[in-house]
Amino acid sequence: MDFANYSSTQSKSSAVGNLITKLLKSVPYVHHEHLTTTSYERHITLQQYYEGMPGVVDTLAEASIARGYPQSFDAQFNLVSFEQLLNDAMSECNAVHKILEKDGMWDLTNALEDIMTFISSVQYKLRLK
Repeated sequence: MDFANYSSTQSKSSAVGNLITKLLKSVPYVHHEHLTTTSYERHITLQQYYEGMPGVVDTLAEASIARGYPQSFDAQFNLVSFEQLLNDAMSECNAVHKILEKDGMWDLTNALEDIMTFISSVQYKLRLK
């Protein structure tokens, strides 16, 4: 999943929809990695990601649809490490957060912050040894 190709010149509509699409498409990728890891701790953390991410993304997606943001499903999938996926996702979340704050979309900002908190929690668990 390539979150790194985010461009600040995207319209606010495409930025939100692209982020949602990338996060949703990351779930089956992470589920597969969950099945192939040899670390029990990583196995559990990856499971928490693929089970938890759809719910928090759904909240943002529904709120953004209600606000008239179009959804797209053309985000490209690139194989990267799970850690890199999380770092890239957090960077893109921060960029979209700035757009939503500037536009005063507080409900979307709050939903996005839930996703960011979820990603931070997963990153923390991966650092535990």
